[in-house]
Amino acid sequence: MNKQQRGFTLIELIIVMVVTAIVVLMISAIINRPLTSYFDTQRRADLAERAQSAINRMTIELETPLPYSLRVSTSGRTLEFMPIVGLGRYRDSVGRKEIILKPNAPDDAFDSIGPPIPTGTNQGRVVVNNTSAATLYATAIGGTNSGVITTAANLLDVKPCIIDDKSDNDCDDGGGGFDPEVRLTLLSPHTFDQGGSGSPNKRFYIVNDAVTYHCDLAAGTVMRYQGYTLSDTQIEAPALLAAGTNTGLLSSGVTDCKFVVNPGSGTFRAPTVTVLLTVEKDGESATLVKEVQQWNAP
Repeated sequence: MNKQQRGFTLIELIIVMVVTAIVVLMISAIINRPLTSYFDTQRRADLAERAQSAINRMTIELETPLPYSLRVSTSGRTLEFMPIVGLGRYRDSVGRKEIILKPNAPDDAFDSIGPPIPTGTNQGRVVVNNTSAATLYATAIGGTNSGVITTAANLLDVKPCIIDDKSDNDCDDGGGGFDPEVRLTLLSPHTFDQGGSGSPNKRFYIVNDAVTYHCDLAAGTVMRYQGYTLSDTQIEAPALLAAGTNTGLLSSGVTDCKFVVNPGSGTFRAPTVTVLLTVEKDGESATLVKEVQQWNAP
């Protein structure tokens, strides 16, 4: 007795394969667009995050630089400024035994009132009544002992000082001290604000090295440089900037970058820095623009 054989014919198998292929194509067409959209969105978010991270890093320093220390290159792709490491108000009149700062006369020490200052030796340079970036950098490298800024590392010592009624002007209370202040001692005498009358609000600042943000479009990077040799003319060459002691990458994939400094309008509008940054990856780009206001402007 013959048994009946069961199975698929070739025609049935081909039909099943065709139907399966049609179903797969339909499903892929449905899910392809959401998947493509997801990957595109993720790529754009990564680009925006990369640009935002660089701008946020710059914003932290650009909100509180030394007033009138910002300068931008002709190309708009190099920005230089001096960060503040300490500040206060100097004594310009004697109440008891304080040491005052005397503009237009050599000073080797003065007392400060106001916020605390990092104590210790070799704190950097003291700046009084700076009103111009050109004057600031020219004086800083001039090696002269007069002007708005002291020579490098001219600040020898910063220490708390309690003024007493003794005649020795020492920083001790002697058992009956008055208001605590801070005494700043210079390595050598310096004549501040030669030809002027000092800061209108008796402000002084302490700075160290200048900082430069440089956009290198050939390398596709934004770099931060510090510790390089100062110059009265702004440095744009990466090789000279990279000779400093502190170099860091802020962003890669950069295709456009620009800095614009707005000096403000006196008491009505504080100075601002506008940063434009464009980064690109896999044929897509993201451009961010941020205006940074300087909160410590006079």
